[in-house]
Amino acid sequence: MAFTQMCSAGVRGFVRPGMILFTALMLFANSATAAQIYLYGFVSSSNAPGSAFIGQLWTLDATYTPATSAATALLTSATFRLGTETWNALVPNNFLSVPPVVSGLTMVTPSQLQITANFDPASVPGNRGTGRSSFSLSINGTPFDNTGFASQDNIDAIIAGSALPQQGSYAIIESTFATENLTLQRTVPEPSSWAVIAGVVGIGFRRLMKRRAANRQA
Repeated sequence: MAFTQMCSAGVRGFVRPGMILFTALMLFANSATAAQIYLYGFVSSSNAPGSAFIGQLWTLDATYTPATSAATALLTSATFRLGTETWNALVPNNFLSVPPVVSGLTMVTPSQLQITANFDPASVPGNRGTGRSSFSLSINGTPFDNTGFASQDNIDAIIAGSALPQQGSYAIIESTFATENLTLQRTVPEPSSWAVIAGVVGIGFRRLMKRRAANRQA
């Protein structure tokens, strides 16, 4: 009996620290998981006459760490594709800006999201010169709340609630003295938004049919 109690106590002594460690690891894994964002659209204009980029498709695929108590969520990775070229070496700031611009998702207002990404020319295969390239896009939509924090809920809500195509810009710096500025048009809604819209319509339709069926029975 005493041996059984000792074994039971030993198991409990081992399980409790193990459960605490497991819980801590799970919480860390969840907090360290970066959220994702995917945007796409077309180039509508350029300051360079006869630019080959006009009308081409652009995409931005990025991950970020949400900020639950700050206005800016930092980008942890980003890939910008324009036509056949790709930029994927994200740098933390743009040396052309004073003060430096941090690459991230900033809640300018509770209903306006500013996306900023700065890329190093060492990106492969998108090496376009000796200077850094910058991406900037402003999206207006319905916020999740009015805190102004760059939380995942707020960012997701702004993107999903954006009803109109938003304008943005992308600067391709060929050299220190030559920059091509493109005007980007975002295609709205994005694929995830279509799924949300379809789901809401489906729920509304089912509720309407149930209500009609109930009225008929009454």
